[in-house]
Amino acid sequence: MKKASLGINGQPLWFKIGTKVPVAAGGSVACSLASGEEHILSTKWEMPVDKNTKVTYNDKYNIKNMFMDPANTNYEGGFNVEFKM
Repeated sequence: MKKASLGINGQPLWFKIGTKVPVAAGGSVACSLASGEEHILSTKWEMPVDKNTKVTYNDKYNIKNMFMDPANTNYEGGFNVEFKM
């Protein structure tokens, strides 16, 4: 039998929230928080360069560790350039 994932404070409780808002020049910013055993904050920035090109930046990290244990935030981030043909 598979062990169930732990939620907030070891309880079977999770909290998720997110939003996406438009910014200048047709871009957007999306942000979400998933809280359970870990508290993961994710953001995604999208910005069109022209009608066929878009640049995206994504990042994700453990927000609790950012304050309590900064060396172990498990930060991940990256850029993407998308060309439409």
